[in-house]
Amino acid sequence: MDRIALLRQELWSTKALTENLIKDIPQDRWLESPAVLGTHLNWQLGHISIANYLHGIASLTGRNVNLVKSIPIERFVQLYAPGSSPLEGLEERLSPTELLSLYEDTFAEISQRLDAMNDADLDAETAIPNHRASTKYEALAWAYKHQMWHNGQIATLKRILLTSQ
Repeated sequence: MDRIALLRQELWSTKALTENLIKDIPQDRWLESPAVLGTHLNWQLGHISIANYLHGIASLTGRNVNLVKSIPIERFVQLYAPGSSPLEGLEERLSPTELLSLYEDTFAEISQRLDAMNDADLDAETAIPNHRASTKYEALAWAYKHQMWHNGQIATLKRILLTSQ
């Protein structure tokens, strides 16, 4: 299996796991934050989307104007980027429908970029500086590893939410 096929397989299996974890959590509970965790599903999915944008899109080809137009990027970064507080700005968060749409859009964009790449492209430097990766391969690999880490948090959140109904 070539590296592009491997990356695609890992990214999409991680995506499928995320979707399997969130499908049973009612959307009206996406802002609930158990005290023991200090996070909620809305923040988790928004954070995954912004990370996938950075590592799976911007690191490959630079800033994507179409996606940036669809969201208020500065406020989105304040609400969902690393170091943001999941417990602040609850009234400003994207709706579950908006988050799911953005999540799907990021994966569609990643897929288009993978389709246009060859193996040698993966060894090129990232299109923008990336604190986690120096090559495009490393950026894509970090995207699914990072999302899997958040899948663990989502699984814990799901267990707490669905056992405390």
